[in-house]
Amino acid sequence: MPSAAPPGRTPAGAPHAAGMPPGGAQQPAAGMPPVGSAPPGTPPAGSPPPEEPAGPPPPHGPGAVVPFTAAPRERNPRIWIGLGAVALLVVLCCGGGVAGIFGFGAYQEHQISAAADKFLVALESQQYPQAYRMQCQQARAQESEHEFVSRLDSQPRLQSHHLSAPRQYQGNTVFEVPATLRYVDGRSRSSDIIVVGSGTGGSVGWRVCGTAG
Repeated sequence: MPSAAPPGRTPAGAPHAAGMPPGGAQQPAAGMPPVGSAPPGTPPAGSPPPEEPAGPPPPHGPGAVVPFTAAPRERNPRIWIGLGAVALLVVLCCGGGVAGIFGFGAYQEHQISAAADKFLVALESQQYPQAYRMQCQQARAQESEHEFVSRLDSQPRLQSHHLSAPRQYQGNTVFEVPATLRYVDGRSRSSDIIVVGSGTGGSVGWRVCGTAG
């Protein structure tokens, strides 16, 4: 009787299993790594793990979001030129309107003072009939030219006068012009010359309409 082979060994002359090498060692299949070897790409044992690729730096500031780079916008210079022209027109219109108001006020004050001054100059030169016709219609209706001339002839003659800036008296057509009157006898007094505006067709004429004080 032949002796039995020890466990784990193939008896001599016994056929090997298909795909198994002699001695029971398992061989890797074609194209496969040897048994017990690490898969490709695995770092050797004991080596530090590979570093991950660094991303873009975080944005600065709280709540910041990394934006996409936008293409630069083309600015049309005609838009800015047009806006500048509009702004200039607004400034000119507003400034011109304010200047026009002040200019008209100064012109009106000059006309009012001129009416009072011409009347008093006529009295100083004793041109009483001319001074009478410089008065408003209401003043001439209360006193005839003869009465006006006679009254002035019986009084001391006006020698000089000084006028101050006109003040609004009633509405926009009645003003008073403060005046200091000096007479040939040495007396002087203060009086307000009343000047009223009247006219048609957009032109206003100013006439003396009595005194106050």
